[in-house]
Amino acid sequence: MPPFLTMFDADDHLEGPKVLFVGWPESSHTHSWINLLQNSGINARLFALPSAVPPDSWRVRTYVTINTPGATDSVFRKLTIAPPAPAPPWPLERLLAETIRAWQPDVVHTLGLDSASYLMDMARAAQPDIVEIGRWVVQVRGGPDLALHQHDPDHRRRIESVFAHCDHLIADNSINYQDAIKLGLEPHKIDSPGLGIVSGPGGLDVAAMRATWSLLPSQRPRTILWPKTYETISSKALPVFEALRLAWDRIAPVKIEMLWLVQSDVKTWFDKSMPDHIKASCNIHGRLDREEVLSMLPNARVMLAPSLTDGIPNSMMEAMALGAFPIVSPLDTITPVVKNEENVLFARNLYPEEITEAIVRAMQDDALVDAAAERNVTLVEKLADRTRIRSKVIAYYTELAAMQRPAAGLTVASLEVGPPPNTSAEKVLCGMCGRVEMDPTDQVVDIGVLIKRWSDHGVVFSPETINEYNTKKIGPIRLFECPSCGFGQFRPIVVGNADFYAAIGRVDYYTGSKWEFERSIELIQMRSAGSVIDVGCGSGFFLDHLRKAMPSVGAMGIEINAAAAAAARSRGHRVEILDWVNEDFSIADLPKADVVVCHQVLEHIKNPLRLLQAIRFMLTENGIAIISTPNATGLVAAYPDALTEQPPHHVTKWSDRVFRAALPRVGLSPTAIEHEPLPNYLFGGYLPVVWKANGWPAQFGQAAARVANLPDGGVDWFTKVLQSSGTRYVHGVGGHTVLVTARAVG
Repeated sequence: MPPFLTMFDADDHLEGPKVLFVGWPESSHTHSWINLLQNSGINARLFALPSAVPPDSWRVRTYVTINTPGATDSVFRKLTIAPPAPAPPWPLERLLAETIRAWQPDVVHTLGLDSASYLMDMARAAQPDIVEIGRWVVQVRGGPDLALHQHDPDHRRRIESVFAHCDHLIADNSINYQDAIKLGLEPHKIDSPGLGIVSGPGGLDVAAMRATWSLLPSQRPRTILWPKTYETISSKALPVFEALRLAWDRIAPVKIEMLWLVQSDVKTWFDKSMPDHIKASCNIHGRLDREEVLSMLPNARVMLAPSLTDGIPNSMMEAMALGAFPIVSPLDTITPVVKNEENVLFARNLYPEEITEAIVRAMQDDALVDAAAERNVTLVEKLADRTRIRSKVIAYYTELAAMQRPAAGLTVASLEVGPPPNTSAEKVLCGMCGRVEMDPTDQVVDIGVLIKRWSDHGVVFSPETINEYNTKKIGPIRLFECPSCGFGQFRPIVVGNADFYAAIGRVDYYTGSKWEFERSIELIQMRSAGSVIDVGCGSGFFLDHLRKAMPSVGAMGIEINAAAAAAARSRGHRVEILDWVNEDFSIADLPKADVVVCHQVLEHIKNPLRLLQAIRFMLTENGIAIISTPNATGLVAAYPDALTEQPPHHVTKWSDRVFRAALPRVGLSPTAIEHEPLPNYLFGGYLPVVWKANGWPAQFGQAAARVANLPDGGVDWFTKVLQSSGTRYVHGVGGHTVLVTARAVG
């Protein structure tokens, strides 16, 4: 290291993971995120962008890159500036590269695209040897960071370069993830491992914030807090001034707290547009730190923050936690999180009349704002509780450090990196909603016992397969479930190999005709689709049905198993091989079609989110995906011990809620969710379950049983009646399958 650059004496946690952050040193978001790691065993340092020196009270080791008067080295601050004259000055990217070389962090985390990530990309380009030092995590913030800057040619070029070179991405809303993928980010950088959607400052201490207030909004002073009284690319002040003027006669008396009113042009607009009697009720504030703003919210009835672009606004979440009623704009990042007239009121930033009506409603409707105050605390606790986020973030960095230096023995549970332990104490982040830790269930299976049960049913496995699925080698396998979306996953993840599926296929396990085939063809015909891709086409059963129904449609299959693909080709179908287990494919090389179907595949594979991402990119403009899996919340749940519902056959569990959570994360929006009616080949297995639950049509059969004195409540009699009449389906009784139709968004 150059002699003019001094280093810190030591880290707090010897051998603990090392994370170097790059960001604005005065930002409350920077401080709040890094503070998540206090007393965690993780060593955190900040390479400060050249804007300020953090306050002395913030005791995080910081490389200071601005030479302010009186600045000196200390325990928590090191001057990292250009070499003394007459040497030529070093660019900032060189200073960052030297810092990375000297400390050898396991993770380099850049806070925001502009300027932190741009700087890191420049440093790697100029000093290529640092590419191998540390996993590079990019954190995209809300507002213009990605949403608007991607439309500027210069910014777009730099953003695409960042996404091409970084290792991982974190964002505070799903739209940013979708945009990042469109700009070339490889999807595995989001979830291998991933944090899902996470607040930029790292969440809120909701319990502590709730303890600071007791008055409901209607009982508080008639105060509106406007935290962003300024003019930027992401929010406009003039329409809000006009809205306040239009609303005044209907909301007075009221006090308006205008924060960050420091721009000269905005001050001029305020002076010229506002009548004196309104000005008299406005308190003007300059730059306030976060703690000052938080102290004002418990005394406000309304928090006013319309905007043109944003992530999931921290100001909205803070207002919700502190009982102030939010007025925000119906942005794509906000509408999935809160509901109009339940949690907030929506008003678009450029429409003064909409803002006017929202202000009037919020100031007049006591029942609305009081009911929202109670439910908003519950909602924000679910979305952004800091304690929960802290545990996820610590596990995330620990896992990244383990990937960087596996020999050090740093391990943590992950959806994709494993197999991990499977004790009930294991922490597993849900891979579908990406929000919460999955809960261990009581269902634990023995893989050796399951293979023997298959053998007892006449399946003949090779000695290699029997050896692979060995209990001593794998250990017990536990089912985990997500309390938020319901996704289920057996861990460690043990999927079937080619011999396993070839063996069970030889005993007529698969049926060539299924409800989801018929329904998919109906949907394809309704759209007059010209091209179809069948993902996981197997031996070509669905393609057979499609060719018969629509001979002129351009259809092809995609399959992972070479033998199955060969069988489909022998039936005259075009089939390509795609290795979605090892993810040995490029999104850019995938074929495209008007309709992509994927029947009964996701539940078999280790990383279903990756396959869903591939399906999204196979769709032509206005194309649709048709996806089916077993419905884990339907009658399938009555037979948890069924061989087909356990590893190595099925390793994940799906339902309506899971699809609603997972599909938006890959750029798909569900347009319909349907459930298979009970098919005739399942009458014998499922109707007794229906009878036990006293559901339809049990009441009919039970009535007949009482009249004719039939045994078993009439279920056997009713089953025979259905079979003898040639009934194919019993509608109103859910069968085996859930089928989702989805379109691409973004």
